[in-house]
Amino acid sequence: MAEYQLAEIRFVVFGPEHQLHEIGVRTNGEIVVQQVLDNRLLASAGVRVRAEGAQPTPPFIHNACTPLPASVNQLDAARDDAGLFHFTKLEAARSILISGEFRLSPITRMNDPRESRDWHFDVYCDELNPEPNLALRISGELSGLLRGRAYLASFATDGRPWTERGLANIGDSPALLHPSMWAAYADSHEGVVLVFRRNALIRNLITAHATVPKFFGNVRYVSGDNHEGEPFKVDLPHWRLRGAAGYATDHLNTHWRQLFFSKYDGWIHEREQRFLVFWNDTAMTPAIPINEALVEICIGEAASEELAREVKSLAGQRNINVSRIRWKNGEPVRLPFVSAREETSR
Repeated sequence: MAEYQLAEIRFVVFGPEHQLHEIGVRTNGEIVVQQVLDNRLLASAGVRVRAEGAQPTPPFIHNACTPLPASVNQLDAARDDAGLFHFTKLEAARSILISGEFRLSPITRMNDPRESRDWHFDVYCDELNPEPNLALRISGELSGLLRGRAYLASFATDGRPWTERGLANIGDSPALLHPSMWAAYADSHEGVVLVFRRNALIRNLITAHATVPKFFGNVRYVSGDNHEGEPFKVDLPHWRLRGAAGYATDHLNTHWRQLFFSKYDGWIHEREQRFLVFWNDTAMTPAIPINEALVEICIGEAASEELAREVKSLAGQRNINVSRIRWKNGEPVRLPFVSAREETSR
């Protein structure tokens, strides 16, 4: 009997009558396929097989995102500051200035289909006759438990320490001037970019929500074998032992980085950093105070003049700088905000 180890697996075995089963066999911690009658059957089913002795898929490693502490006193005081750039609609900027808070969004409202749609998990067990639709039921339940409380806030970055740039020199920031980001997230140039000081925003989040689980860091962009792997596999014996909620807790503690801080590398141009908060209160949305964190609002060239003037007035009440992007022969230029009325009166 031939035996093959799998680097990635979508189902587990073919039985003696070539029948496909959603079951697996574990040997020394490895998932293996037994009684494979024809390798071409594996290929046609989308299973990637590696022979004995081949190297397994490398583990997912991502240390550029961390849990946030419960107190600002536990933060690293020597950590470099940086700018965070959030693209949004002009109406959203107005609401943020009025409320003084930046609200996080549920993961279901994110733009990436990996985040906005349900996750699908492969279920592995050693039961020869698992109940019908077991994998679908477990997959749906686990997806809901992992994603149901997750709220995110996403920002573009430029990799530059704030001390080397400061507000006066952000006009050449690739994060601020990226045309596809303006088109996709800033309402087709009718919106704004909110410029935050990263460390102040982190402090405000910790102060406002000391007791909830919260995380911050870089998104890692991956593809191929590294895009899925272990976070999208369910060990049925462990599931039965811990129950759905217990298994979800164990799974989250092990795989939160890959589940919530990795994306397909087609998004790599966004250079995203994000906040992740797990939130239980269904009556309200988690929010971060903007005081001392929001330092500039950059208004898009196609923004409504009336609303832009209102946003400028509201920002002035909070001592927040307001600028505007103009496109000169297709090149973005950041300028002081001057309304069309002011330009006409000159």
